[in-house]
Amino acid sequence: MLLTFIKNSLILIIISKTIGCNFAQDTYSFKEKGEIGIAFIYDIQMVPKNKSYSIRYKYYVHSKSYEGVSGLGSLSNYLQINLSHKYFPILYLPENPKKSKILITKRDFEIYGLEFPDSLSWVEKYW
Repeated sequence: MLLTFIKNSLILIIISKTIGCNFAQDTYSFKEKGEIGIAFIYDIQMVPKNKSYSIRYKYYVHSKSYEGVSGLGSLSNYLQINLSHKYFPILYLPENPKKSKILITKRDFEIYGLEFPDSLSWVEKYW
């Protein structure tokens, strides 16, 4: 029983470290190589399992269309209504434009070392 516990604990540690390293590497790639574009949010859906939200957005790189999905935590009713059908900045990787990160909150910008634009200050009031 102790051996099983130790084995399961090690597996969880390895998984956690792997996820953490992938996030850090992903963040580094976007910080170093990311280019800014504009995305259009066309759909927001609630994920019933954990009561969070998922947004779908579309953007163009060199006249080619791409789509992205991003998970969000809980949203106020105001944001549910007012994020939809709006344009927001994104970061995408030029060598793989399918990889993108939508930038909505001040924290999103801070993660990638970017200045939060005044034009999005309305979002912070309701987040």
